[in-house]
Amino acid sequence: MLRDGVARPSSELLYSFPIDAPMFTVHADLWQPGDIEGFDGNTALMVILCHMTGFAAIEPIAKKDSQTFAQAVYKIFLRYGMPHLIITDADSKFKGEFKDMAELLKLKHHTVAKGNHNAIFVERFNRFLNSGLRVFNNDRGTNRVFVEGALTLCYAWNSCPVTATDLSRSLLAVGREFQFPIDFTSRYHITYDTDESQVRKYADELCDLLTKSREIYEILI
Repeated sequence: MLRDGVARPSSELLYSFPIDAPMFTVHADLWQPGDIEGFDGNTALMVILCHMTGFAAIEPIAKKDSQTFAQAVYKIFLRYGMPHLIITDADSKFKGEFKDMAELLKLKHHTVAKGNHNAIFVERFNRFLNSGLRVFNNDRGTNRVFVEGALTLCYAWNSCPVTATDLSRSLLAVGREFQFPIDFTSRYHITYDTDESQVRKYADELCDLLTKSREIYEILI
């Protein structure tokens, strides 16, 4: 296949999908901790990765069949929006279940060429998951906390910037920054009760911000 006057393997076409929104094209894979069962009876994680931003979403599952797969990805899609295309690995031992899952949900499904693991973006997240869970599980003294550890690691992954940008994955996918490390204190109580002086101060700050924004807009226009 020719592109920019240079012959390219067809597998690289994965990187030129038309994408105009986060979670519009996604990669899916099943991550397993081995022969281990979590405290809630879960044995694996359904991993969905946004092709545009790299934003990751996971859903614990207890069974490994097409119906369970469909339930897991549907829960994720209801949170972040239904995708146009779902991409899976042709070498996955669950490729039959993924195919049936896509048919159940009536989703457009694509499998990459065999051996082309670099085109499956979710595998990069899985490598991060493997390294992080090794530390997390050793710290807790058991592998049965893999779901809790994976959720924490997923949060950390999404707080990081998209490659070659200063924009975080969370900001692009859900419109807000994920603060990491996760800092919190039980001593501080957020209250929404305000007095008149706070209202006036807030209004003055917004007025000043609006004035400066209009000045910038005039320069840009």
